[in-house]
Order: sequence, then C-alpha cells, then structure tokens
Amino acid sequence: MDVDATAVYCRLAGCTVTTGPVDAPWGERYLECLDPYASAWKFFQLLAAPRQTA
Repeated sequence: MDVDATAVYCRLAGCTVTTGPVDAPWGERYLECLDPYASAWKFFQLLAAPRQTA
C-alpha cells in the first residue's frame, strides 16, 4: 500500500488526516484519519528495514 497516495485520496474524499504520513522507528510508514462519519482509519506500509537509532 502506498500510504502517501492513500493520504491524498482520503483528503479528496473529505477525510481529516490526523497523523502522518510518518515513518515510525518500528519499521512502518503510517497514516491516521477520520472519515466524514467520524470513523477512525489507520493505514500502514512496511518499510524496507527499521531505522537504527544511536
């Protein structure tokens, strides 16, 4: 799933994006939004490898 394209689609469909798209340190790129009926949706895609932090 392409989370960035999903964010664009959700905005065009009238959703409110509440988080993201952002890369999480546990290896996902994710997006959270609310649809026009106030249902919460979460979308994610796995990244190639989790980021290493020093």
